[in-house]
Amino acid sequence: MLFTKAILNQEPINIYGDGTTKRDYTYVADVVTAIEKIIDYLLKNQCNNEIFNIGNSNPISLLELIEKLENHLEINAIKNFLPARTEEIETTFADCSKLEKCIGYKPNTPIDKGLDEFAKWHKEYFNETLKFVVL
Repeated sequence: MLFTKAILNQEPINIYGDGTTKRDYTYVADVVTAIEKIIDYLLKNQCNNEIFNIGNSNPISLLELIEKLENHLEINAIKNFLPARTEEIETTFADCSKLEKCIGYKPNTPIDKGLDEFAKWHKEYFNETLKFVVL
């Protein structure tokens, strides 16, 4: 959301390091579906102390994410490269094997499809909000 806002407003995006750190971005509808299925699983099995990872298990670099956002928004980002943070982890991603085993589900929306849906929603939501404010 912050990157999208910055790109659309032609404001710089701060990138700490060279942008090669990788994260596991997960489409929100996949997260919601997983949570619903986890709740059902916990209720059926009378559990209350389970931990599940929810993720796409397909990390991409920050620069790749920004490039994909640029493509979906059809605007180039202004990138502001800053020194890397010492606490930054190179790559993170979710091991969803327990999720798949217990509830038979794994988030599976590809990043491009998720970003396309997000970009459409963002444009519609904020255009509608602006129209509402103007009226």
